[in-house]
Parts: sequence; C-alpha cells; structure tokens
Amino acid sequence: MATTVSYSQKVAVVLSGGGAKGLGHIGVLKALEENEIPVDYVIGTSMGGIVGGYYAAGMSPKQIEDIAVSREFLDWVNGRLELGKDYYYFKKENDASFLKLNLSLDSTFSFLINSSIANDLSLNFALAEKMAQPSAICKNNFDSLFVPLRVMASDIFTQTEVVLSKGVLSDALRTTQTAPFFYNPIRVDGKYLFDGGVYNNFPVDVAQREFHPDVIIGSNVSSKVYNTYPFGDDEKLISRSLLYMLLDKSNPSDVPSTGIYIQPNLQDYTAFDFKNARAMIDSGYYQTLRQIPEIKSKIFSRKTFEQVALARNKFNSKTSPIVVDEIRFNGFRRSQQLYLNRFFKSGKR
Repeated sequence: MATTVSYSQKVAVVLSGGGAKGLGHIGVLKALEENEIPVDYVIGTSMGGIVGGYYAAGMSPKQIEDIAVSREFLDWVNGRLELGKDYYYFKKENDASFLKLNLSLDSTFSFLINSSIANDLSLNFALAEKMAQPSAICKNNFDSLFVPLRVMASDIFTQTEVVLSKGVLSDALRTTQTAPFFYNPIRVDGKYLFDGGVYNNFPVDVAQREFHPDVIIGSNVSSKVYNTYPFGDDEKLISRSLLYMLLDKSNPSDVPSTGIYIQPNLQDYTAFDFKNARAMIDSGYYQTLRQIPEIKSKIFSRKTFEQVALARNKFNSKTSPIVVDEIRFNGFRRSQQLYLNRFFKSGKR
C-alpha cells in the first residue's frame, strides 16, 4: 500500500531594486496572480521594496498599477507638491536672528545635511497616507501584513545590509529606496539608513534566511554583474555610471536551480523613466507570461484569483476609521487653553 504525502509549497517572491524599472515588478505580480501562482512571502529592495510593500499591504497588482501610471505618482517621485496644500509640518517659526545655522533638523523625516537632488516631501506624505492603515492593522509587525514582508536598507557607517521586518511601514518603504545623493536618508531606530540596493540589491539570500521557502521567484530589473568587459554596451552603461557604482549588482546565479529567475526586457529604459511606467509594467507582465510553463513545472500549489481576492478583502476589512477621541494641550497659558478648548468644541475647522 503506497502512501502519498502532499503539502502546500511556500513561494517567496524577491523583487530587485532598479529605480523606475522596478515598476516592471507590478507586471510580474499581475501575471503570477492571473495564473494562480501563490505568493506567500515578498522581499524587496528599493523600488522592488515599494512594489512589494504595496502588495503586502493588501493592494492588488491592478491597484498598484493604477497608482504607478497616475499623474499623482509622477508628482511624488519628481518632488512636486500638490497644489492647494500647505505642508505646515515642515514650516519653521519666524526667527529674527541675523544668521541661523541648523545642521541637525530632527523630525519624522529627519536628516542632517540636505544634499539630495530630489525633493521628497510629497513622496514622504504619500507613503505615510497610503501605509497608515496597513501598518496599524499589522501593529507594525510585517509578518502580520496581507503577505509577510521584508524590505532592505543599508547602514553606510558599518557598511552592512539591514533587514526591516517591523516598524512604521511607510518609513520602511521610504528608507529602502533612499539612493545616496538622490534622496535624504531616513532615521530608523536611531540610525540613518539608505537604499537597500547599496549592499543587497537582489536579496535572494534574505528570502532563504528569513522564510525558508520551497521555491523562490526572483524578478530582477537592475544591472547585472559582468564577468567580462561589456563591449557594445559600455557607452550605455557609462551614462548611468553613478547609480551603477553606488548600487550593488544582481547576480542571476543567486536564484537556486529549484527557483525561477525573471528578467524583464527593460534595456531601453533608465532608472528615472517613471513616465514610461505602463510600458515597463507590460514588459514585466509579458516576460512572466512567457515563463509560466517553467513556473508551473516547479510550483504545484495553486491559489485561485477568487481565493486571493477573498483573503485580501479579509485583511483590508480590518481597516477602521481613525477617530480622535481626545486632544490635550500642553505649554499654554490658562486663557489660551480655554480658547483652544472652545475652538475645538465648537466644531470650527
């Protein structure tokens, strides 16, 4: 008498960094869901961390795609502030000093010396707004998201990678794509951290160490390591030399033979081509479709589109409106406190 033992394979999806080209990962996730390939864990770096984070936060690939191709998204990544909004959070009090030198601004999005190229205010607030509820649902534990998540960051002082598995979700996503000289670093647990791609742009090893999956699907949209001099491509690469030098390279051999390596054809795009989001998403989608036979030959578990939607709705249903039930004022004179109390009780805005 023969006994057959079956079990559900656990699948980890690893999403590399690569700037705007990381939007191709959206198409990869879209194709996997449409073909009932389960996604049990997500690990991402830089834009791969952003896409993976949105997915883990309970958004469908279609919802993420709609954001990526929107005008608002272009405003976020290009540092354009939304018209009609006043960002009081970053406004300073008037100071009559003739000269004021402040090298240690400390806030939720703090930095020491502003040496970035891009204005990140709108991006910071967009992430904080989108990720507030999922972060509250999981109680800042990334294992309790819709899909368990890890995002990569870098400690440049100790020159080590940092795996973010807990904390404020928006801070983690903002941190993982902090390319040096392009965005200001983010302070997490008292440390200034940079883009995870500095030391681990394709964190296959982290997926293995953190989750011990049966199968790894690695989606790589970044530059690869060259074993020999890239004749014919050197001029194209040299034009992107700053990012090429700053960020770790992805090695296809990192994905074990039991896994699947996906590399969308994004050679015609740069790390800053956010305006071509639709084309890059499509590239990730169609490349994954071409590899579905290979994927299905290695992954036997299936999760229907309806099952995924039901689980996603269940996670998102835990969302509750944010209610402020108490306001306290400190540091005001009694007359000022009485005025403030009357102001809020009267319902004025």
